[in-house]
Amino acid sequence: MKPHSEGRALAVHGAAASVSFGISTQDAAHIMGILRSGLYSDRILAVLREYGANAWDAHRSVGKADVPIQIVLPTYDSELLTIRDYGPGLSHEDMFRVFTQYGRSTKRDSDDVVGQLGIGSKSGFAYADTFTVISRHAGAQRTYVAALDATETGTLSLLHEQECPLDDTGLEIQIATLPRDRAAFHNTARELFRYFTPRPNINTTLPPAPSEQTVLTHGAIYESSHQPGAWVALMGCVPYKVDLDQLDLKLLPKCIPNLGGMLNLDIGSVAMAASREGLRYTQATKAALVDKFTALVDEYVAHAFATLEAAALTAWERRLRMRVLHQMELPLPEAYKALAIESVALHCAPGAFTVLRNGNAVTYIDVEERTRFLIDDTGCALAGYSLRYSDYVVRSAHPNVEQLLTAALNAASLTGVAIERLSALPWTAPYVKPKRTSNPKHRARMFAFAPSHRYKAPWSNYWAPIVRTPTPEDVFVIIEGFKPTCAMLAQYRTDKDLADAFGQSMPTIYGYKSTEAKPVVSTTCVGVPYATWRKTFIASLMTPERLALIAEAAWLDPGDLNISWPGSEDRAWLTTTLGAQHPIVDVVQRQHMSKALDQKLVLLAEAGNISLGSENSAATAAIEALRQRYPLLMRLGLRAVWYRSWPDYSDQHRLEWLTYVQLIDARDGLAGQVTPLKAVP
Repeated sequence: MKPHSEGRALAVHGAAASVSFGISTQDAAHIMGILRSGLYSDRILAVLREYGANAWDAHRSVGKADVPIQIVLPTYDSELLTIRDYGPGLSHEDMFRVFTQYGRSTKRDSDDVVGQLGIGSKSGFAYADTFTVISRHAGAQRTYVAALDATETGTLSLLHEQECPLDDTGLEIQIATLPRDRAAFHNTARELFRYFTPRPNINTTLPPAPSEQTVLTHGAIYESSHQPGAWVALMGCVPYKVDLDQLDLKLLPKCIPNLGGMLNLDIGSVAMAASREGLRYTQATKAALVDKFTALVDEYVAHAFATLEAAALTAWERRLRMRVLHQMELPLPEAYKALAIESVALHCAPGAFTVLRNGNAVTYIDVEERTRFLIDDTGCALAGYSLRYSDYVVRSAHPNVEQLLTAALNAASLTGVAIERLSALPWTAPYVKPKRTSNPKHRARMFAFAPSHRYKAPWSNYWAPIVRTPTPEDVFVIIEGFKPTCAMLAQYRTDKDLADAFGQSMPTIYGYKSTEAKPVVSTTCVGVPYATWRKTFIASLMTPERLALIAEAAWLDPGDLNISWPGSEDRAWLTTTLGAQHPIVDVVQRQHMSKALDQKLVLLAEAGNISLGSENSAATAAIEALRQRYPLLMRLGLRAVWYRSWPDYSDQHRLEWLTYVQLIDARDGLAGQVTPLKAVP
């Protein structure tokens, strides 16, 4: 590619001396380091682009423009990157004289190739410290290795030379890659080589061309672009992203920021950065891009109208095509602008038919892809159909309504729009909201409590309206919003369990509704308030015999004895061994009997707020006496006397503890009689 430069004329007056700028010999390594790696922000892209472009140029230099280059990306089996062309290759002299020299290029005299900087062949050093070059030229195959030495300038060494067929020519680059970069090489290659023509033979799947695009001489426009304003300028085989912000939008066609596509730039028509990672937006580059965009849009419009005129389209299809072109903000000829309007007036004779859209009468029809007319031949409610927003319902009493509609569409240049009948669509009877009826509960003033197993809202579910004359024996509560003003709902379940346990029945609970307009107070009600009845009910259950048994409940938790509820066999053995009157047997038996107390007594104690604790009880005194008499045993727990299931405890161990108890008993003696517990009345 010929260098893109601007002509300059220099005139210096009065200069006493002058000197030309150059590159210092001792600083050459520093400059070469910048040229081989400092230029590139993406080193993987640099390697693929530079060597891929060089291979593309090589094919064109020998008339093989239609032959794809060969690329092998790193895989799990091989981490080697290989890029090969079938061009002329390089002689041994050119390898040493051209390939190794920064700035040296053989491509600056032609715009048929994209190279010209003289640094791309060294881009392998941007990624690795060494790479391999295989040149096939004039019947000789030579293998070279390029490596960075201690001087940082790099060396190229010939490793091997052998004969090869005269028609086997080209250059091959091999670079060892890192395993972590495998995916990056594949992803970068897919985005870069998708623009090559022809596409290279490569061991990855390149993205397909956009499904909806128009390919023209000056480029391509993507009709289904999901990224408006995303443009790529393709110069030769190298793609460059176009930054529209660098251009004067007033000079560009209005449609460019709303579209996406690709520009085909002539090689050498624009300036590029030294890294070839982007364009240099000089004045000449900006002017060339604006000219190319304008030429592409003009070509696209001409192509679109040529296609439009050649196709056998209905009037409706022509309007749809023009609407698309208008929405793309393309420059339309005056003769076609009338077809690009959004809505068209539809006129008909008075009383011929009525057009409805969303239930409203309309006279204008929107030009949309899904627009259709539905002739109402059923008389059913439109709410029963699943109509689209772009549906127009035609209603008429005329028997030939379809002919009238067709004539009106022809007059409005809408021939070809879809016409269907409502009877062809499914219909479902629309939902009719039932009339709201008043709840008889809201008119009632007196209710009977009818609980369920769940005490949850709505509270009206627990009250049944009732009409009766109150009596002094009635039990009642006052309800507001069907919720008692007292704690009846929380207490009723406990009271019901008590009544069932002691063979009694719960009375019917009546509720008197109190509202802001008609307040009700308990002093004006006939009967007994629920709270008063509850106190009387619980007091009637508190007989002396039951209170005495409740007191025995202190033995349920007589302290930290490790009793662990001994079974009947263990209790029998303990009673036989120590005697029924022994204090230890007494504690065990009392706890067992306390455990067997009917749960109804526990319920009764809870309802009567009677504590079941062992503080200051006979159980506390008995346990304290055991602790003083048998200190070693009580430290371990009473269960050691009979329990045989602990780890490391056997029958011998419990007999040893039993011997300890008997020794203490023999020393102190035992006195007193134990009164057995009574059954629950």
